[in-house]
Amino acid sequence: MAEYSWEFFIIAGLLFFLIMAWFFIISKIRKGGKLKRATNLALFLITVPSEEDPESKEDKKDDKEIIGIMEQFLVSFSRMRDTSWREMFCGPPHISLEIANPFDSESISFYLAVPRKFSATAEKQFMDFFLKQ
Repeated sequence: MAEYSWEFFIIAGLLFFLIMAWFFIISKIRKGGKLKRATNLALFLITVPSEEDPESKEDKKDDKEIIGIMEQFLVSFSRMRDTSWREMFCGPPHISLEIANPFDSESISFYLAVPRKFSATAEKQFMDFFLKQ
């Protein structure tokens, strides 16, 4: 049976204590980061115009084309990364996209919530994907 000296137990206990303290500190940083991220979002209201004249089809887009544009728009958000040290502790930025249909209305609205840091980028991407095409 191997004998261990008391220095081994002290070092092992100290190492265990440091690892537990590290995980506790990281969990506190993540919790604070989530709360800060939730309150630091820019909210955009995107309204979709209703079709006024179903007979004019010269500039009407095919449904598959619209779905393809929206897919590219959402993929562009999946590539959004925060280059600071916060991403290591809190994860990538969160984005929310919600569909709203007001009562007694045929118009459809979208709410897009992005971190304020990326609000100008989100606005430019939306303009680029939907208004120029």
